[in-house]
Amino acid sequence: MKRTIVLHSETDAERFGAWLMKSAPSVVGLQVDLGPQTRTLDQNARFHALVGDISKQLVWKGAHHPAEWWKRTLCLQWLIEKRQDPEAIASLDGREFGVLIPHTSTLNVKQMAELIEMTTAFGAENGVQFKEPGP
Repeated sequence: MKRTIVLHSETDAERFGAWLMKSAPSVVGLQVDLGPQTRTLDQNARFHALVGDISKQLVWKGAHHPAEWWKRTLCLQWLIEKRQDPEAIASLDGREFGVLIPHTSTLNVKQMAELIEMTTAFGAENGVQFKEPGP
């Protein structure tokens, strides 16, 4: 079972540290990964709602594209705008090439906020009428 613990304050960090020290024998063998908080569930829902609105309303280069296509295309554009080189890879036989784009689940809160902002601007510039997010 995987658990994610987000430390919002020094008090949270102190409590987690105390729990970890107290639980030391029972947590031997567990892996603890530390890093910036990944995107929130609200951010994920908002991004998918934006992408859904774009995919339903926008004809791009003469065609409607599914939400997954837009998700990957918008992530690629975000990488380019942030001057982060997407990784180009060759197929095992060397005849085809592709681009590796990060999964949004690996983006941190700040990165996801940037992607949402860019997506919102792109949609607005192209006449997409976004639905207001639900409660």
